[in-house]
Parts: sequence; C-alpha cells; structure tokens
Amino acid sequence: MPFTLHYESPPPDIAISADSNILREVLVIVLDNAFKAMVGHQGVVTIQSVVENGILFIDVLDKGSGIAPKLARLLFQAPIRNSKERGTGQGLLIAKRLIESWGGTIRVHTTNKNGTTIRIGLPVVGTVNEGSEGSVLVVDDEPMWLDVIRRQLQRAHFSVATASNAQDAHHMLINGHYDAAIVDLRLSSPFDLSDVSGLDLVRVAREVDPNMPVVLITAYAPPQSRRLLRAGVADVIMKEDPGLDLAEVVKHARARRTVDEESMR
Repeated sequence: MPFTLHYESPPPDIAISADSNILREVLVIVLDNAFKAMVGHQGVVTIQSVVENGILFIDVLDKGSGIAPKLARLLFQAPIRNSKERGTGQGLLIAKRLIESWGGTIRVHTTNKNGTTIRIGLPVVGTVNEGSEGSVLVVDDEPMWLDVIRRQLQRAHFSVATASNAQDAHHMLINGHYDAAIVDLRLSSPFDLSDVSGLDLVRVAREVDPNMPVVLITAYAPPQSRRLLRAGVADVIMKEDPGLDLAEVVKHARARRTVDEESMR
C-alpha cells in the first residue's frame, strides 16, 4: 500500500548541541522503523517539531498498527524485529546512545492501534540569528573539539555547519555557501588509517570561493608560515591555547580579507 512522508512545523532558529550529520542519520533510523511499521497500511509518516521549556522535541508519527505496551518499553533496550527482517535490529539502540550523548532523550511518546509516535528531545543551548555574523563550516574529526567550536561560534551568533571528516567537508564546500571555514590541520580518513591534510580542504575552499577565509586549527606544530600563505590560509590557531576564541579569530580573518579585497580594487 502507498504511504508518504510529510514534514511540518519547522523549528525556529535555535542552537542544539548535536552533530548535524549524525542527527540526520538518527532521523533516518527512526524513519526507517516508521516506514516498516507502515507496511500493509496506507497513510502518511509525519515529522513534527516544537520547542517547549528549553527542549526541542522532534516527533515522528506513523499510521501503522502500533506497538504493544510491553514491546514499547523494550524498544530502546533490545533489538525488536520480525522473522522477515534482516540486519542486527540495533538501529534504535544506536540512535538512543547517540541522542543521550548530546544530553537528549528518545522514547515512545504514544502508541495505539492507529500508529506510534517516537519523540526525540534535545536541549536548546542558544539561538542562531541567521545572517547576523555569517555562516561558518567547522571541520574536525574529534567530537569534543567540534562541539566546543560550534558552541563558541553559536554564542557569537554565527550560523554553524559541521563535518567530522574530509569527505563530508569536501561535499559541503562544493554544494554549500559559507562566509568562513575552520579546518583541523590533520584529519583521519573515513576509509583507511591514513591522515588527510586540512590543507587539501583549504585548496578546495579557495577553488570554490577565493575570498573565503579559512582558519586552520591544530594540536601539532604547524607547517612553515610561507607554505600556509601560499595555500591561502587566513590564520593558524593552536587548540591548546587557553585564550582560544575562534569567534573573534573568524571575525578578524573576515575583516582582513575585506581590507585585502578593497585594496585590490
């Protein structure tokens, strides 16, 4: 039987402490389970979102046959699947652990013979004033640093996109638009044990937008400054700097780039 996906109630410009790429994968897991529940039924799978008491709630509603209360209590504790399904059945377990790592929750909000609602709750950590300071792409394969940098920038009213590996960052640079980028100098490859230089992404950024300032961050001794200048790096910042304020670094880099542009006219 046919069924469709419907999205309503888009969230306002808020900041949450979650990796956007991983959150997308979590939603894919939840939606996959919702569509499986719809097999043999006709209807709509709906995504709704609302902010209540400092929490962003994302509801995924299906019109399947519902879940027995006993199974609903076990849904995020043990794999539940029928004999016709393949795979480990652990998708919702993984989703639960990821959401809880962000300080959030996921649970069966309602279930009856007319369907089930899975509710994800994520703490709101601030607001994002779109366009007030510009958009920044942050690339780092260490979740802790990705979170620290994102929080700093969002508090300074930057719109922030994140990537945890070079492949995703390359795709985002090609297909998106950013006013600046912050890139880790040494990135691990998602495909093998080798490292990828952040300078490779600097070159991509310069090809996409020659005027985009790119700031390198590193926990290691950076290459010679002459090499960095040739690559078009706007600044290099050590991660262990106790006074690290990347929002100010980005502002200064953009201001210098603006001065350089005007002097070339």
